[in-house]
Amino acid sequence: IDSVWWSLQRIHERGLLVEDHRVSPYCPRCGTGLSDHELAQGYETVVDPVLLFDVLQRQGIDLAEPVPVVLRGLLDHIESLPPSGRALEALRCVMTTGEALPVELANRWLRLYPGIPIANTYGPTETSDDVTQLVATQALDPRLGPVVPIGAPLPNVRIFILDRYLRALARMPRKRAETPITTIA
Repeated sequence: IDSVWWSLQRIHERGLLVEDHRVSPYCPRCGTGLSDHELAQGYETVVDPVLLFDVLQRQGIDLAEPVPVVLRGLLDHIESLPPSGRALEALRCVMTTGEALPVELANRWLRLYPGIPIANTYGPTETSDDVTQLVATQALDPRLGPVVPIGAPLPNVRIFILDRYLRALARMPRKRAETPITTIA
């Protein structure tokens, strides 16, 4: 960090550090700013399950990443269609993020689309990065609890469960608990 402060001091001494303002697009669903890269992709916010299903079918989407509440609306719509109208030929995986995924919802997906896995991802909101993932290819046992577990850490990620004094626990606690996750760069 000293090198960062040293660099900022040199930039300031040369008169190259200025105060400026930038309008930054904001994602109300995530509660985060959107990067220029995300904006350049031409993303379209779709909240209508009928329209979302149409986009998935018509545009040949191969990876969908809805929050569970959107997935629930999508499944409600799909279940109202005749079986012949439910095909999602290009879709290879549904990846949920942003909120807890109910086991019941994951199992509904897998009943309708047994050949399309559903992934539950988890990560710190402030970074919008997923750090754990569980991929389900078959029905989950409801005895797991009401929500799908967050899964295992992704490559190059380590998860530590801490006690109230921020000491790492040697093993996972037996009872359900909040899992604070932070990132260190």
